[in-house]
Amino acid sequence: MPHVYQMAALATLDCVEGKQANRAARAEQRRLMLEGLPLAGHDKIAPLNRMPYIYADVSDFTDDTLGFARDVLHMAGVAVTQGLNFEPVQRTQTLRCSYASGTADIVEGPERLAAYWAPLGLKRASGGSI
Repeated sequence: MPHVYQMAALATLDCVEGKQANRAARAEQRRLMLEGLPLAGHDKIAPLNRMPYIYADVSDFTDDTLGFARDVLHMAGVAVTQGLNFEPVQRTQTLRCSYASGTADIVEGPERLAAYWAPLGLKRASGGSI
């Protein structure tokens, strides 16, 4: 490995304060997402440990997660990914929501989802985690 890369790698070991700040920010973003999605009517969720994603079961709303994700993007301006490529068990029932973004985006995303879903009558009949 070239010397410059070795020096850069060693410098990252000295960034303890930065790592702690990033860890705290990510924990806050996770909390906001876990609170925001149920407020938007999305309470069947499963957070992943150590990964900045939350899976949301949308089987009450649709059986076409790819089309649903596309509609959410175009109509609500919120990017989500269908679970098809990531979730081995409930792959056709889930959306993958990332909270690896700015805090303001994480607050605004569920608000946009709620505003988009309300006129469509997309309300959950039952709750619980997936």
